[in-house]
Amino acid sequence: MSKKRERVTRYKPIEGADGRYYFRYGIMTEYELKRRTYGGGHGEPIQRIRIENCRLSKDETELYEVLFESTGKTKEYSLEELETMLTAGNAEELEAGIAKELPLIQAEVTWYYSVRKKVKKQELETAVRILYGEPDTDSKTKKQNRDKNGKLKWNGGSEAYRNIIERVNKLVAMIAEDLARNGMVTEELRTCYASLCAERKAFIEKQGIDPNLFRKEEVCRACNDTGIKPNGEICECAYAQEEQIKQFVAREKLKKRLEEEWLTPLTISPQVRYERTETEALEEMPQKLTAGTKEGSDIIKKIIGD
Repeated sequence: MSKKRERVTRYKPIEGADGRYYFRYGIMTEYELKRRTYGGGHGEPIQRIRIENCRLSKDETELYEVLFESTGKTKEYSLEELETMLTAGNAEELEAGIAKELPLIQAEVTWYYSVRKKVKKQELETAVRILYGEPDTDSKTKKQNRDKNGKLKWNGGSEAYRNIIERVNKLVAMIAEDLARNGMVTEELRTCYASLCAERKAFIEKQGIDPNLFRKEEVCRACNDTGIKPNGEICECAYAQEEQIKQFVAREKLKKRLEEEWLTPLTISPQVRYERTETEALEEMPQKLTAGTKEGSDIIKKIIGD
């Protein structure tokens, strides 16, 4: 006899019309919990509640501070507990709340850092092709072809820039030799190196390329430039770029949405509120919660402690 497959609910943040992530329920949303009749309708009112605030725990669990009108006291519930209470209590929304944006989450950080590395690599490779060119290789031997004078052939790039790099490489070898042998570099080599670097920088800028593409970025020791520490927490270097990361994720999501829904009229509203229908709520909860009034009431009493 096959076992009944258990239903697994995974946390998925709500994506607003502006491409940003929001808490599933808005603050100041008011509900009235009612007994559910056997026919599925609204029965006698049990309790009025209001979502006072919400926050995200370290393990990215949505937590809600709920005010109970009858006692004037508040209690914090997880998203799962809140939805259990609303569903079991046959909740009716009395007042729409205000959408609250989620703080920086791991999914946003991971996406941003992985794309940033990929984009930086692509930009650098493109810049090198423009400046230096690509070897003209034989399709069979894979060796670089030479002209009639025995000089290596290139596709694209600039001969002037290749000459600059050749001189840089020779000078770097001389400086390394001096340092290894004498522990110092002559003033002549220093001056020559500075002049050659300035010439290289000017040439790159003339081609409309930012020389900073060639600057080696400092690697964050805490997260190794992943944005996530080994213990799973978001790194401080990511928090320092929080708005930049959020803008990037929102922009990419909106681009994808517009590409997929180009036949749909454009309606982007800054005010975002996730509307949870009763059908969706019932489908998310175990069947026993809505089978009758007693089960629902027992769940509510257990949660709110009445």
